[in-house]
Amino acid sequence: MALKLLDIDSETIYAGILQAMEVMNGEPLYPGDERRVFAEAMVQICVAIANQCNAACNDKFLEYASDEALDALGARMNVTRLEAVAATAEFLFTLSEEQTFDVTVPAGTLITNNGDIYFSTDEDLVIAAGETTGTVTGSCTEAGEIGNDYSIGTIAQLADVVEHVSTASNTTVTSGGSDIEDDDDLRERIRLANSAYSTAGSIKAYQYWAKTAHNSIIDVVVDSPDACIVNLYILCEDGELPSADILTAVEEICGADDVRPLTDVVTALAPTAVSYDIELKYYTTAADETECVKTIEGPDGAVEQYVKWQSGAIGRDINPDKLLALCMAPTYGKGCIRATVTSPSRVEIGALAVAQVGDITITHEVVAE
Repeated sequence: MALKLLDIDSETIYAGILQAMEVMNGEPLYPGDERRVFAEAMVQICVAIANQCNAACNDKFLEYASDEALDALGARMNVTRLEAVAATAEFLFTLSEEQTFDVTVPAGTLITNNGDIYFSTDEDLVIAAGETTGTVTGSCTEAGEIGNDYSIGTIAQLADVVEHVSTASNTTVTSGGSDIEDDDDLRERIRLANSAYSTAGSIKAYQYWAKTAHNSIIDVVVDSPDACIVNLYILCEDGELPSADILTAVEEICGADDVRPLTDVVTALAPTAVSYDIELKYYTTAADETECVKTIEGPDGAVEQYVKWQSGAIGRDINPDKLLALCMAPTYGKGCIRATVTSPSRVEIGALAVAQVGDITITHEVVAE
């Protein structure tokens, strides 16, 4: 909750204005007096000004700053907001027939699904004489998560005409796209920024530098199983395990000579995935059934919130009580009367593991109040 540095209670402000005007005029101002009507009109203006002052003052504090104000606080620590990253995939280009000469597919060649999204080849692809296919990496023309999770073969329409090329399609699922760094993640990196200047290889220093590698990284656990050995365990948004590219980026940044102590050997790793299933039955009344189902099973409902929470940090033990609490007292909407969580059971997963959901089975029963 933001700091309330100025009082914004309209009744208090009105009473203060009215009292001041009565003192200035040397007489009480009764209802209907045009001077009292003016005082009433001033209240809304004063409340708006107080709100603006509160917002401006809160932007001076790291805990409450947002948007450009947070960027300015980060600039003091040489911390800048990470830009959005485009999703990538491998694309297979096929010629209409074998040629006696090299065929070049120029960098920037566009491939689309049905016009909703486009990918552009990252470099020239040369299909040698006598060959009919070639593979090249392509990046989404729009940075962010919007380019993720297109399955193999769904980006398969050539938007540009390339002589002798008949087809092109993605041979890997599109991935790696990430939106511009949000305020919460930037705020956390600013908090860690002081530790970045350590020359002793502190835990927080490694966490800070690792998080600069990619803005999808949400958690970093630093482990040193032996002297001069540093293992960085990386977790990405929504509990996703890091890709090889992200792990390589972390190692390049954290292994740099001006970051890593001379004797440290730094390795970036994915945490161990510990799978769990959800089997839940909850009870509601007929009157609340529709809203309750939406609150528990709908988008951003209790179950979805639990899955995100459970996989939101490395080393977070599997805890069915959290699921039960979200169903009984959700963050929005109508909760259930009671619930039975058959699965998961409580599991200590270890400090270098992350819980990942498997099968989800949800049922409900309508009962009398």
